[in-house]
Amino acid sequence: MSLEKVSMTHLKKAFSKSFPAFLGYFPLGFSFGIVAYKTLNSVWPGPLMSLLVYAGAAQYICLTLIAGQVDLYTVSAATFAVNLRHVFYGFSFLEIFKKWNLKKLYFIFGITDETYAILTLETKKEIKKYAFLVTLFTHCYWVLGTIIGTLSALSIDYNFEAFEFILTSLFIVLTLEQYFKQKNVLIFAPSFIAIVTSILFLNNSLILTFLINILLTLLTYKRGKA
Repeated sequence: MSLEKVSMTHLKKAFSKSFPAFLGYFPLGFSFGIVAYKTLNSVWPGPLMSLLVYAGAAQYICLTLIAGQVDLYTVSAATFAVNLRHVFYGFSFLEIFKKWNLKKLYFIFGITDETYAILTLETKKEIKKYAFLVTLFTHCYWVLGTIIGTLSALSIDYNFEAFEFILTSLFIVLTLEQYFKQKNVLIFAPSFIAIVTSILFLNNSLILTFLINILLTLLTYKRGKA
């Protein structure tokens, strides 16, 4: 089998694995492109942010801060705080990606909630083989959506009500797929405990709920490997 055929096979499989993210990232990137153009009245900021920042929800926050002429340090701090959870995602892949190279650096930059959810459905061998391409494809979906959304905003007005539930529905599908693969209802336990704790004691604090969820998940993972 030639290198070209192997590469094409990898591309097709990586595209197939990443396609669920397309269903969420393209329309949300599309809406971000529209919002970026309407907020900053310029074609370039939206696509450039999606290409170089690639921070999802944090990009929407940054738009508001930039439009309000907030200083760069505040914008950077807000982006870091919102995406701090990505640091925890990397812990899952420490044993798989031990060598430093450009692919690993891009993977560190490009890993997102959806990319992480997709890759955790795979074996370690599959993750090592497809992580870079899956990350690249999901990044492209977001950038492509932003570009098309920005260009369409030049002449069309949109109603954004339907966009609010896109990522939520995507996470529901990925979570159910994780359950059907592992057949273990305990994977829902950390989230359930965190949500109940937040409602009863933490006044529905999103950040604290997330941190509790992460802590419980890490403890469950560690005990499972012991």
